[in-house]
Amino acid sequence: MDEFIDEPIEVESEPRSSNPKSFVWRGARYDVAEVVQAWQDWRVPEFAKHARGWLHRRHRNCFVVRTTDAQVFELYLDRGFGKRDWVLFKRRAQ
Repeated sequence: MDEFIDEPIEVESEPRSSNPKSFVWRGARYDVAEVVQAWQDWRVPEFAKHARGWLHRRHRNCFVVRTTDAQVFELYLDRGFGKRDWVLFKRRAQ
């Protein structure tokens, strides 16, 4: 079963993209061996279905990564209005 985390993290990304190279979560560093999947999330959150403007939409770059110790995580870069925050969303079951 996946482990829901939803905590802010520090990320080092590749110079010409937002692809994560490593991240720090709860004091431990995780090096990314592979970006398994990447997509953009521009949906309107469930709690804001009444708001259809672009400002209310999510602006996230989402990634599924495999670390050098073979763990799989889902994380995203929140690019909302005035934001550039990285969040560790969940650890996927192996």
